Amino acid sequence: MRCEFVGVLTALSVCHSLASQAACNNTGKVVAVVAGDHNFSTTPCGNFSIVVAGATIQGPAQCTRGGAHYAGTVYVCQGVLPGTNCNNRGFKVAHTTYSDGGCPDLAGLIPGATFSSWEKVPRSVRSALKCVPPKKKDSFDWSASTADCPTGAAKHPVVGQILQGGSGAYYTVAAGPVSPSNGTHNPFLTAYEESQSSSPAVVQGMLGALVVPQHPRFAGAILSGVVTIEHASLGSVAERTVSVEGAVLSNGRFDISTSYGIVHGDRAVSHGKRIAFDGNVLSSIAADSENGNVWPASGSGFATHFANEASEVDPLYQWVRDPFEIPWIGAVNYVETTDGTTAIVRSHMSAELGEGVDTEYEIDVSGPVAHPTAARVYDLAGSLREEVVFKDYRAVAPGKWRPFFVKRTTWLAPDSNQDRIVVTLNLSAAKLIDEAALAAVPKPCADSQIWFVWL
Repeated sequence: MRCEFVGVLTALSVCHSLASQAACNNTGKVVAVVAGDHNFSTTPCGNFSIVVAGATIQGPAQCTRGGAHYAGTVYVCQGVLPGTNCNNRGFKVAHTTYSDGGCPDLAGLIPGATFSSWEKVPRSVRSALKCVPPKKKDSFDWSASTADCPTGAAKHPVVGQILQGGSGAYYTVAAGPVSPSNGTHNPFLTAYEESQSSSPAVVQGMLGALVVPQHPRFAGAILSGVVTIEHASLGSVAERTVSVEGAVLSNGRFDISTSYGIVHGDRAVSHGKRIAFDGNVLSSIAADSENGNVWPASGSGFATHFANEASEVDPLYQWVRDPFEIPWIGAVNYVETTDGTTAIVRSHMSAELGEGVDTEYEIDVSGPVAHPTAARVYDLAGSLREEVVFKDYRAVAPGKWRPFFVKRTTWLAPDSNQDRIVVTLNLSAAKLIDEAALAAVPKPCADSQIWFVWL
């Protein structure tokens, strides 16, 4: 059977049916790998903090270095069980390996600095409040499935009991669609973003007069394209390319399907998953999998799993909300220069830190629509820490434009051009959606699905 989806956002609901199995080998199954996290390690990141308007904002005490996450439990056929047929290649269990994560680089920054308000905080300082994301490598293992003989009725894991995953974290197994009421949590937002005004009217100068009205934040969009993440550190380079398609809203909700190639054994295969966040829970299920995962926003491990699962969604969310990251804050100190075709707009660091250049916007003003072509972020020592390039502008609404190509390079260490993370978003299509479309939900599937709900 198949599901026909009439809307774009919900907690995940996936059809699953099991073909009848005529054979009967009278064999049961046993656990080979327990679902959950395995061999995760962290590294201490010191005690970096800043004070903003009297409030202390703390950097990460620990950052993830690496590990592995199994999306479900892996079983193998073993043991005599009369009346049961076991299939060693019953379904796929996706697993992701993480490596080379770590602490933010603090070179050129001043820990403990005090700022009177968020508009005084340099962006390079704000970036030091985040861990370096690890590289990701996807694969899967075949897992055994069992069914009654001769009917072929599936035997699912125990439902409703609290079990323990590989990391020691607890979960319960739920059957059927997991559809909690929509929440309002937006995990993409930081303390800085939450401090900004909701109106672009506060933006001063050329950015406010030319750029913001033509490149506004949108309520949401249905997007399709490719996200490529290049992670270079310690002399090695890893690249991950993922095709993405689905809906993303500026309030943090999304429903995205991904597909990508992975090497499994001695051959390359196509794989993918579907991830959704409804403001309350994050849901994820891999293609051809019997099991899906749900992480409630109130759960203890939600932040880590959201960062891992939604890494390909983050550039899509930024595209919808504001790919240029222009602060909607009053009194930002901008200095503008132009030669008639290209304008350079610079925001300066706070007086407390020497008024050095922090962010630089390069804007093409030669045509009828002014548009940013690049944005650069510098640290307190004047070293370039981040550069974002914007190309392939298209009109997505009357008078509203967006770049369909965005390339963000973040240098992990300013003294080494080799250590970097490069995230490239190359969109093929984008369709804006309005408030009326946000309430649409997919039809539930008639067949049941098994979910690991992490507590």
